[in-house]
Amino acid sequence: FLLDQALHIGSLTLILFFNFSRQPPNLNHPLPRLYNNNTLVVVLIGYTLSAFTGTYLLDSFQKTFFPHSASQDAPRQANYGVLERTLITTIFYFFKLYFYPSVLLLFFIRIVSGKKRVVFDFLLNLFYAGLIGILLKAFVALGN
Repeated sequence: FLLDQALHIGSLTLILFFNFSRQPPNLNHPLPRLYNNNTLVVVLIGYTLSAFTGTYLLDSFQKTFFPHSASQDAPRQANYGVLERTLITTIFYFFKLYFYPSVLLLFFIRIVSGKKRVVFDFLLNLFYAGLIGILLKAFVALGN
């Protein structure tokens, strides 16, 4: 899985940073504009890494390094993790530094909803998704 993801990301990176083909003709269609928007493509890659790849990656990390705390969650709880990482990435990417503490609201929702392993899972999601949000902000700033 990780090799597959690395190959996808590597291919997309090559497409983004090297001009292998001529510019597609403008057909007054939104698809060429979306394809040529490097910022949009980078942000979508980041959100995919955060939300969906994070589910497998963080679960594998837990099973490898913390086997006693490994997740036996139902799919509904895994979906909560996808939503939580997406919101954390959004906060770290779109908002200023003084909004970062607002992720604590997600922590309180986790406590109130009775999720298992509240602190460990939240900190893992916070570190992973927050790092992706910060890296997205840096990559987009470098690209513009």
